[in-house]
Amino acid sequence: MEGLYQAIYRERQPVATGMYNQDKRIGLWRFYDAAGHPMQTYDYDAKTVIFEAKEDTTSNFRYLLDNTLGPTDKAHKPIKTGGRYFGYLNYLKLFKLPPEFATHPEVTLNEVKTTLELLVSPGGRLADIKVNINNGAEDHFIRLKLNLLPPEDRIFTPATINGEPVACRIIIRVYITEDDGIDFY
Repeated sequence: MEGLYQAIYRERQPVATGMYNQDKRIGLWRFYDAAGHPMQTYDYDAKTVIFEAKEDTTSNFRYLLDNTLGPTDKAHKPIKTGGRYFGYLNYLKLFKLPPEFATHPEVTLNEVKTTLELLVSPGGRLADIKVNINNGAEDHFIRLKLNLLPPEDRIFTPATINGEPVACRIIIRVYITEDDGIDFY
């Protein structure tokens, strides 16, 4: 690829804009959510996050660090290039509801609690990815295939506690779509 790039959501809303030079992303890229809100600005030349949208308690993302935090500890969540929308789209595409779940009334009526769970290693590598479907009585875990992802989708800036990298689980609330995939709320 060469030149300006835009990823468009539903044929109208840009969710990523930036430049390519010889098939490599260069310079500043801006990433947005499906509603067009800025989520992240990333400098591919400096390999640095310039801006990351703040998260509050209403976010559908939760982060579980691999260590216990003390009262004076400073923790930082893992960061995915592309932000909390565009950066995670390829993970959603990996899931297809297994046929044995398709006829469950709780699933067809979307009365299940569904989450996408990613395990990020202290080195910032995606170590595991799975979908949890809970019907209120039991959990069903469906492991997704990491090898189907391009290498750049397996890289994060790792979570840290007091500057030291730690493993972290990212749990994202999602829902099952009409075509048996998953999507963000």
